[in-house]
Amino acid sequence: EVIEIDQLSYPVYHVFLQYLYTDTVDLPPEDAIGLLDLATSYCENRLKKLCQHIIKRGITVENAFSLFSAAVRYDVEDLEEFCSKFCVNHLTEVTQTFGKWMALC
Repeated sequence: EVIEIDQLSYPVYHVFLQYLYTDTVDLPPEDAIGLLDLATSYCENRLKKLCQHIIKRGITVENAFSLFSAAVRYDVEDLEEFCSKFCVNHLTEVTQTFGKWMALC
């Protein structure tokens, strides 16, 4: 039988399996959010730290708000604080980007 697992994207599951076998992670910050969710589900604390590092390294004005929201959702205080500071330091650009994003929705 085929078991369908469709809660997260294929790249997230692929990188999770890659991590289990190689102890390495390589993916964009936006996908690191999904991997952070999966790592939380499986209590993979080292993987959670790696995801946080990827997110911190890849934060931009365009993705800052979504990364901050994910940090709040997954209760990752260190990442939440980092994203919050980034948003405050780039307040004008982040709010303009968020405004454009909301206009598209």
